[in-house]
Amino acid sequence: MVLAPIPFGAIEAWSWSFLGTAVGLLLIVWAADLAASGAAAPAGLRRLWPLVLPFAVVAVWIAFQTETGTLTTQHHPLWKTTAEVLGVPVQGSVSLDRYETGAALFRLLTYGGIFWLALQHGRDAARARQMMQAVVVAGVAYAAYGLAVEFSGAQMILWYDKVRYVDSLTSTFWYKNAYATYAGLGLVAALGLFVAAIGETTGAGFGRRETAAMLVNRLLARDWIILVALVVLPTALLLSDSRAGFLATCFGLLVLLIAARLGERRAAR
Repeated sequence: MVLAPIPFGAIEAWSWSFLGTAVGLLLIVWAADLAASGAAAPAGLRRLWPLVLPFAVVAVWIAFQTETGTLTTQHHPLWKTTAEVLGVPVQGSVSLDRYETGAALFRLLTYGGIFWLALQHGRDAARARQMMQAVVVAGVAYAAYGLAVEFSGAQMILWYDKVRYVDSLTSTFWYKNAYATYAGLGLVAALGLFVAAIGETTGAGFGRRETAAMLVNRLLARDWIILVALVVLPTALLLSDSRAGFLATCFGLLVLLIAARLGERRAAR
C-alpha cells in the first residue's frame, strides 16, 4: 500500500511480481512464527469461511481455465481454429491467453494475502492505528508530489514523460482512476483517524470548550498530518478529474461514517 505506487501503481509485470513475491514471503514468515509459538491465528478460518470460501472458489475457477487437460468442448474455439490453420495439434484450454489468466490469478492471490495479513495484525488497536497512519502519510506524500508536478507544469511521472491524462493529476500512477482510488483510500483513512481523535477527546468527560481546545491542541501538536491530509488529498482527488475515483471515495466515506455510528451504539450498549 505504501510502496506500490512508486513503480507506477504496480501495473508493470516486474512490479506486481515483486509485490506478490514479497506478500508470499510475509505469509510464510507469519505462518512459521505462528507454528513456532503454538498460538492460534487471531482470526481463524472458522470465523472467516464466509469470506474465504467464495474467494477460494473464484481462485480455483481461474486456475481451472488455464488447464490443458480439460475436455476439448470446454476449450476456447480459437484453439481449434489455430490447430486447423497450423496443421499441428495445439494444447487448448478454457482461457485463450493462459499467461494473462495466470497473471490475473497471481495478482488476485496477492490482494488476498494483503487482506489476510492486514486482518491478522490489524485486530490489535495499536497496530491498526499504525497501519492507518502509514496509509495517511503515504497518501499525503504521493499527493504532494502530484500537486507539485501539476502546478509546475512538468507533465512528468517520475523521470518519464506523461503520455496520457496530461491534463489530470496522476501522481506516480499512469492512470487517473487508479490514482484517484489511492487518494480516496488515504482520505478515508485520514477521516477515520480524525473521527477516532474526536471520540477519544470527547470521551474524556470535559466541557465543550475544554474538549474543543484539547482536540485542536492534539491535532496541531501530535496529529497534524491528519489536518494536512484532509486538505491535500481532496485537492489532489479533484484535480485527478476521475469521476469513478470520486464516487468510490464517497462510497468509502459513507461506509466509514456508518461504521462509526454503529461503533457508537455498540459502545453505548
